[in-house]
Amino acid sequence: MHQQPHRILWFAGFALDRDRAVLRRGEQVIPLRNKAFEVLRHLVENAGRLIFKDEFMRAVWPDVFVTDDSLVQCVRDIRRALDDRTQQLIKAVPRRGYVFTAPVREAPFALPTTRSVDRLPRLSVAVMPFVDLGGDPAQAFFADGLTDDLTTDVSHVGDSFVIARNTAFTYKGKSTDAREIGRDLGVRYLLEGGVQRSGKRLRVNVRLVEAETAGEVWAERFDGDRADLLVTQDEITGRIARALEMELPAAEWRRSERERPGEPDAMDLAMRGWSLVHGRTSPETYAAARDCFTRALALDAQTASALVGIAWTYAFGYLAWPYLYPDAPGIAHEYIERAAVLVPHDARVHHIRGFLRRMRKATAAAAEAYDAAIVANRNFANAYAQLGTVMLELGQPERTGAYIERALRLSPRDPSRAIWIGMAASAELGMERYDEAIALYERAGGLRLTLRTHLVGLGAAHALRGDKAEARQILAALLEAFPGLTIAALREEALTTNTRYIDSRERNYAALRGVGMPE
Repeated sequence: MHQQPHRILWFAGFALDRDRAVLRRGEQVIPLRNKAFEVLRHLVENAGRLIFKDEFMRAVWPDVFVTDDSLVQCVRDIRRALDDRTQQLIKAVPRRGYVFTAPVREAPFALPTTRSVDRLPRLSVAVMPFVDLGGDPAQAFFADGLTDDLTTDVSHVGDSFVIARNTAFTYKGKSTDAREIGRDLGVRYLLEGGVQRSGKRLRVNVRLVEAETAGEVWAERFDGDRADLLVTQDEITGRIARALEMELPAAEWRRSERERPGEPDAMDLAMRGWSLVHGRTSPETYAAARDCFTRALALDAQTASALVGIAWTYAFGYLAWPYLYPDAPGIAHEYIERAAVLVPHDARVHHIRGFLRRMRKATAAAAEAYDAAIVANRNFANAYAQLGTVMLELGQPERTGAYIERALRLSPRDPSRAIWIGMAASAELGMERYDEAIALYERAGGLRLTLRTHLVGLGAAHALRGDKAEARQILAALLEAFPGLTIAALREEALTTNTRYIDSRERNYAALRGVGMPE
């Protein structure tokens, strides 16, 4: 009699043999208790679907009464076996159940030699073990730690799917083709890197590789101080994760353009929208990004990334150009709450909620939302920058600089860096340190001095320092760019009722009034 082949379910580099009740990674058998295996099998067989707790009870413990603790312990054992520390494979839905999020393929005996790239998660990444290029044991420890931290941090990038650390480390020390690794692990991208010593400095070279073609998508070099490895590791990890947050959507859009020219799907359009958001900040760019997000939602109304994107363009478009988007806060609120139903733990959701609270002058509540964004993604530079802004609005300008510095260290080439530097300048102005404020405003101006708030602050700083002629020139440029602007209009834009902050602004207005600013 012909024997049927064993039914193997493949996911994230693992193989689940349902007939033999065995979980493998490569040649290694991963031990699991019987009930934990049954829970895993039920999850994998129903990948992508929310499974309620009572369904697990019927499937795994049909004739026995057990408490939820038994299910929780099984999930804990499974996560440990899969090295799913960041809950990338098994997502918990509070008070309801669990969802298995990895793509699953069924195949007999062995993994197929080819795999449809279209079926892989869009931003699926394997962080490969970083290579120690110097032979220094301390440096080797640093390379492994960098790999560990990056695996965790990249998993917090919106829409990403990251292979577990233990699985990626099975390739350590091996020379394996990127295409083969991509097929084995079911990912589109590999992050590779090496660490070398140069005197008292460490240099980390990183590159992002498209697994299907083995082509380099992005490469960068990061330097740090060897004297304090842990601080250097934290800083470099954050900068790499932030860079990937900006580079991955652009890479995915380019890939879709190559493979499906003229036929983008919803996620393709969402990736294109985010690549525009992460590019040059301007009304035109944000409008183009919003168009991509809108087209994505027309194809699939449940595209969470597009919902977040529309909210982002309205919220931060209003921050930069309030006169262009008078109704933006209400529109942003509508879209971000729709997104929150789908991705409640996304750092961008907390971030936009923080901004909307600022708009309502709920400054302390805004700070809580930005803190939540940082908890969700510790490398989210925008949240640090906004926290710096909130400190200023809470009447604590002396705390602003540290948050802005952290944002700039995480994302030194960020398209919003001129805005952030300008906010640090406003904090110096609030502390009546006019030389420092002018230097920072001019630094922001070297990048892009088109924001009204920057020109107002720079003019006030010069006037308060006694540079009346310079202040008048800046005021003339301000009024030419924004005809009809008055002190009364600026006063209406204050987003807080904090006395220290309001007093600081009134001091600026008095200085501008003295050089001709209309009341």
